[in-house]
Amino acid sequence: MPLAMKIIIVEDEQKLSENIVAYLKQENYVCETARDFKTAIYKI
Repeated sequence: MPLAMKIIIVEDEQKLSENIVAYLKQENYVCETARDFKTAIYKI
């Protein structure tokens, strides 16, 4: 079974971030979110 692509979404608008994640999960991507650059770097 192939590994899922993992994506980090950096977006400060919560609703937009939720919509992006919902769409990508339907496409079998694993998503992580961050509201700012500092948080994204920490999660990476």
